[in-house]
Amino acid sequence: MDKNGIFDKIRTNKWYRQALNAKAYYIFTCCKAAMDCVGADLSFWFLTNKKYLEGIFIEKFFTDKAAGCLGEQKKDKKYIDKILIVCEEKGAVLDSFYKKYKNENFDSFSFQDVVDLLRELDVANYDYWVNSYLCDVFDPNGDDLLRQEMKKENANLTESEIGILMRNNWLNYAQEERLAFIKLKQNFSEETLKKHAENYFYIDNSWESTGALSVDDFRERLVELKDDEIETQVNDLTTNWGEEHQDLQSKYGLSDNIMNVFYLFRQLFKIRDQRKRRTLLTNYFYDKLFQRLSTITAIPFEDFRVVLIREVKDDVGYLRKIIGERNKSLLEIYNNKSSRIVFGDEAMELYGQLQTTFKREDAVIKGTPASSGAVKGIVRVIMGESHFSKFNDGEILVAPMTRPEFAPLMRKSLAIVTDEGGVTCHAAIVSRELGIPCIIGTQIATKVLRDGDLVEVDASSGVIKKIN
Repeated sequence: MDKNGIFDKIRTNKWYRQALNAKAYYIFTCCKAAMDCVGADLSFWFLTNKKYLEGIFIEKFFTDKAAGCLGEQKKDKKYIDKILIVCEEKGAVLDSFYKKYKNENFDSFSFQDVVDLLRELDVANYDYWVNSYLCDVFDPNGDDLLRQEMKKENANLTESEIGILMRNNWLNYAQEERLAFIKLKQNFSEETLKKHAENYFYIDNSWESTGALSVDDFRERLVELKDDEIETQVNDLTTNWGEEHQDLQSKYGLSDNIMNVFYLFRQLFKIRDQRKRRTLLTNYFYDKLFQRLSTITAIPFEDFRVVLIREVKDDVGYLRKIIGERNKSLLEIYNNKSSRIVFGDEAMELYGQLQTTFKREDAVIKGTPASSGAVKGIVRVIMGESHFSKFNDGEILVAPMTRPEFAPLMRKSLAIVTDEGGVTCHAAIVSRELGIPCIIGTQIATKVLRDGDLVEVDASSGVIKKIN
């Protein structure tokens, strides 16, 4: 498709945006897998200043895929469980890689050894993401689909009750680590501490950076865990949500059909959570391998942020060339499963065209209610970890999307507002657990709001208003 054809396509479609701070070699493969999952015929992912990633996709492909999945679940209650099994089969290939190389010292690996491992990991990661991205297809309009099903069934649930029906009776990976950590605090031993560090060394990793927490890191955290907080945390982590679901079904006479729909959404969250855990580990190994390439080539490790894994070859001149070209921008155009990389003026022109589709002129921002409540407060826009230090207690957290590394900020937030996400996203789930007002899926909050803005967040109606 030529440039004019792309511009026409941009102007005649509604677009959906996902954004975060990330490295190209972490996420460009995931973006490609995501679009193959939804069957999109045109998509863009754009990296600026070696850090900020925006994936911009035609919304209709998400909506159609989500509606199709919901229809399949209504016909076959085991549909989503079958998807989950496939995701776990693909994830097991990644798990095997992690286990094999967890304690590996890559210092003796040759350039070709590293390239071979990178490509092995990348293929496995693509195969996993092309299946597990299914949970994201519900983000733009999943809430509407859910409410349509509730309306058909006359299920007049409160936002709080909807939140309860979204809660799983199993622990996500962060909750699992937290409960294990509490048990460690209650029955401490050096051996158990060491085992905990081995099991959860990756827990602070993200799309922005990775590392390995040590025994001493977890020892310091034990001191920070207050005894008077333990009972409350354990009660929340051990609540039997299955019983809560049954109570609500009995209270409102909810049909098996609507309970099946809620089950679909709970399983989608399970897929998303398991993918998050594997992402933290996959990115860790990507970094370890690129650190070895940095040593071999004498190219600074951080410069590799803009290199794609398929581009890595034993040609230092070539690597330095593409790194130099991408300091400001890197855009991948994915059209009918064919990829093209652009940078510089061409990338910025396309990016500018895409951004016009998200412009809003009024002072009202609308999104999807995720956790009810209404507050007034000061905005703090947090695009990634590099911004965490500027966040203050009691401010309104505005982000592209929250992720596990945002948890300390979320606990201090007056409210949470995100650009993206659906009813099973991280911000929605955690805000409900914390009882914090939350609006998701605004698409434009980080573009329109600025640090220090005074706003009113009405998370019952999904509206954010600037206050002059």
